[in-house]
Amino acid sequence: MTLSNISADARLYLTPTWYVPTPIGLPDGAAARMGNGLIWFQGYELTALDGARRMARVTIPVADFANAIAALPDRLAQRALQLAANISAQRLPLVAGDRTIRFDAPQVMAILNITPDSFSDGGKHMGDPQAAADAGFAMAAAGAALIDVGGESTRPKAPKLWEGDEIKRIAPVIERLAAAGVPVIGISKDKPAKLKKFSEKYGLSVILASDEPGEACAAFGTWVEKSLYGRKYMGIERSTFLFDAQGTLQRVWPKVKVKGHAAEVLEAVRAL
Repeated sequence: MTLSNISADARLYLTPTWYVPTPIGLPDGAAARMGNGLIWFQGYELTALDGARRMARVTIPVADFANAIAALPDRLAQRALQLAANISAQRLPLVAGDRTIRFDAPQVMAILNITPDSFSDGGKHMGDPQAAADAGFAMAAAGAALIDVGGESTRPKAPKLWEGDEIKRIAPVIERLAAAGVPVIGISKDKPAKLKKFSEKYGLSVILASDEPGEACAAFGTWVEKSLYGRKYMGIERSTFLFDAQGTLQRVWPKVKVKGHAAEVLEAVRAL
């Protein structure tokens, strides 16, 4: 399928590809930059979905991007331009209460799942908030600036979880982490108004951030097509991005495996 045949109501995703260490020696306009770092790329992988069905997937050179997306319906062409702008946008500091997390310095995010079928730990923290919090403290001690606490499984066909049950899972853990001074920010694709209501309803002291359009995932190329038991679906690819003190992206770990990863990243941070 060509771009001109993609329907206007399709969902569009953009992922950088064809990475290069430097634009030096390349023709002007042949490479684009990720954020305010020194990771450069020469192509965009454009994916169009109709529900769960993939309509098209093409790789477009950066130099040809503007001309190529002109074949898309106007709404999708504007969406593609916005996604490309997001990928190259400057990363601003994140203010979390009385703390500011800067993205012009190395920052590491750790994943702490409170689910029975966690990919990372097999559900060993279920039912034991203190053990889960202790795991979070260990992550912070290993160098994590952010801890992503998850209470609902995103595995295909996983049962839906009532929000009250999700709160019962994660709130005791978050309270212990927050009380110890570990910054906690919850990020989901829910609407900001829903997150605000949710936070007020349960009296949460942590920040809930909305990535409803998925632009943060798209900007970092972590919203990708996955496959499980032959079923294709879109989901977040766990990745780590390491920035130095000048805001330069020094290293990317795609498709992260949890075991040993924090130690590997911490070693890379210390080497900067």
